[in-house]
Amino acid sequence: GLAAADVVHAGIVSNPSLSYSLLQLGRGANTGAASTHQITLEQPLLLFGQRKKRLEAARAGQSAAQADLAAR
Repeated sequence: GLAAADVVHAGIVSNPSLSYSLLQLGRGANTGAASTHQITLEQPLLLFGQRKKRLEAARAGQSAAQADLAAR
């Protein structure tokens, strides 16, 4: 069961992350905006066949676990 879960986990895409930050001028001369807002959205991308290799490794681990179970 755990080896099958590894195969599923290898095939999914990671969740994006969203962050927000606020920078406010505390003191001193205002040379621009008194506050700055920043929103960042990040999405990890698997490049150059990384997802395929992760799936292949997980399937190989699943096959090894099944062979080990059959040998027992």
